[in-house]
Amino acid sequence: MARELTDGYPLAAHIPEGFIARIFAKAFLRLLPMISRSVDGQTLDVWFKTPTARLVHSTHPLENLIEAELPLLARLSERGDETHAVFRTRPNLIQVEIDFEGRRLIAPMVDFRPTASTAFTVDADVDAYEPVLLATLGAALRAISPFTAAPLFPAGDRQFFLRSYTTAAGTADENVLALFITNEPAPPPLPARIDPQNGGPDEAAVLVPRDLIDARMAAGLAAAGLGTLPAVLPGDDGLVLLSLAIDLRVGHVFMSGRVRAEVLGLESDVAFRAWLQLLVNDDAITVNVLRAEQDGDAVFDVLDLFTAGALTRMMEEVLPAAIGSVGGGAFGGVGLFAGEVPIDQGYASVRSSGVVGVSPAGVEIPVRLVDDSSATTISPAYLRAHWLSREFHVAAGCPFGDLIKRPRRFPTWKAAIAAGFNGCSTCQPGFNVVAAGDFRLELAGAPAAGDGDDARPSYELAYTGSAKRFGVPIGPLREVRKNLRGGVDEAGEAKFADGMDFLVPGPWTLTVRWDGWSVSGPVDVHKRWLDAAGHTQGERTLVTVRKGDDAFTVTHL
Repeated sequence: MARELTDGYPLAAHIPEGFIARIFAKAFLRLLPMISRSVDGQTLDVWFKTPTARLVHSTHPLENLIEAELPLLARLSERGDETHAVFRTRPNLIQVEIDFEGRRLIAPMVDFRPTASTAFTVDADVDAYEPVLLATLGAALRAISPFTAAPLFPAGDRQFFLRSYTTAAGTADENVLALFITNEPAPPPLPARIDPQNGGPDEAAVLVPRDLIDARMAAGLAAAGLGTLPAVLPGDDGLVLLSLAIDLRVGHVFMSGRVRAEVLGLESDVAFRAWLQLLVNDDAITVNVLRAEQDGDAVFDVLDLFTAGALTRMMEEVLPAAIGSVGGGAFGGVGLFAGEVPIDQGYASVRSSGVVGVSPAGVEIPVRLVDDSSATTISPAYLRAHWLSREFHVAAGCPFGDLIKRPRRFPTWKAAIAAGFNGCSTCQPGFNVVAAGDFRLELAGAPAAGDGDDARPSYELAYTGSAKRFGVPIGPLREVRKNLRGGVDEAGEAKFADGMDFLVPGPWTLTVRWDGWSVSGPVDVHKRWLDAAGHTQGERTLVTVRKGDDAFTVTHL
C-alpha cells in the first residue's frame, strides 16, 4: 500500500514550533544565562530572560530558519542605569552528529555562526545601549553555537532530512519541523497528519505508514506462532485461532475472526469482532477494548478474550508491547527519536505518551517532552531603598534594609544617588551624606464644596538644582503628595499640614492644588544635619499658603 501518511517516505515525524521553543529556551539558558564583557573600558552585564523561538519561512528549499527573540536586562558600569531590551535574529537549524556511549546521535541544532551581523537587531528602552549590545551579543551567540533545539534521533545507516513548514498568518495550524528518513535530495511536501485525539502545541508525533505497520504485524504474528492458521493462541491452550483479520480504521483498530474453544469437554466455534484503542505510556503500548461482539452458542464470553485474555496479550506483542521511546525499538525498530540522550541534553529527552492516532493510512504515535529540566533565569541584584527615608541599602544583609517590605529598587549606587537617595550609614557608608533638607507645608482655606478628587489638597516638588554627589548629577527629581490629611477647626476653616524629610537641599519648584485652585513658585530647601554631639543643626523649610492666594510664604526656622 502507498505511504500516504508519510507522503511516500519510509518514516516521518512532526515537531511543532512550541516543542522546539521549549527545548531552545532550556538549552539557551543553560549555556548563556548571563554574560559580562569589557567594552571600551567599561563592563557590560547582561541577564537573559526566557527566550522564544519560532520557525520562519526561507526561500532556500534546504534551509531551515528560526527567529529567536532574546529578552534581556543590561547594565553598563559607567552609566549606572539599566535597560530592558529584546535582541532578535534568525539563526539556522542544522544537523550535527554526536557520540553517546558508542552510538551516533543526530541533534537538530541552532547555529548562530553564519548569521551576518546585519541580521541582528535590538530594541532597548534606553537607546544608548543598542550599539554596544549589537556589538557584543553577536559574538556571544556565535561562541555557544551550535546547541540543541529539537529531540535527538539515532543516526544508524539511514539518511535523515529536516524540513521546516510555515503556515500562512491567521491560520489555526502551527508551524512544524518535519523529520524524514529518505534517500531523496529534494524537499518533500509536508506529510498529512492524523487529527490528534490528545495533541497540542507541546506534542510531537511520529508518523508510521500503513504498509510498514502491516509488515510489522505480520512479523509479530509469525513470531507468536500465528503466521499460519489454525493455531493455538499463545498462553491459552484451550483456544485455537481459526482466522484473523486486522484493519486500521479511523480512530481505532478493527479485529475480526473465529476461535475454537473447549469448555467442559464441549467444542464451540465463535466469530468475534472487536474495536480496539491503542494507548502508549512510558513507551509501552496497551490495548483498550472499546467494544467487543460474538456470534455463536459458546458458553464463554468472548469479551474476556480482549479485556484480560490471550487476544489482548497477542495484540500488545504484535503491535508491539514496548516501542522503545519511539527510538531504536519503536514498532519493531522503525522509530525516529533516541530513547536515551546524554545527561547534558536532558532537556531534549522525549517519551511516548497518549492515544495512538489510527487511520487507514497508518498510525501517529504521540511524543512529549520529559520535563526533568527547567529553563532557569538569573536575576541581577538590586539595591533596596526606603521610599520615605530616601536611604538605600545593599541587596541583602543590612539589618535596616532587611526590614523594608516594599523597597524601591536601584540597579547601582549611581542610579540611587541620581534619584536623590542617600547611602545607609551602616551598609553604604561610602555614599552616606549627613546633610538633608526638611520641608514642611501648612495650608488653610475654606473647605471644599464637594468630595471629588480636589476635595483634599495635593502638592508637587520638582528639583531645579544642578548639584552632584560623588560625581553623579542629581535629578531630575519629582516628589508628589496627594490627599493631604487635615480637618476643620472651630471657626469652620479647613487646615492641612504635610512634610518631607531627607530631601536634597537646594532649589525646588512647589506647586499646590486644591479644589480647582493652584499656586506655584520657587522654594529654597535649606540643609539640616547632626553635629558631632548629635544635635540637629541647620534650618527647617516651612511653606505657608492660603487657598485663593497667588503666592505662598517661605520661612526657614
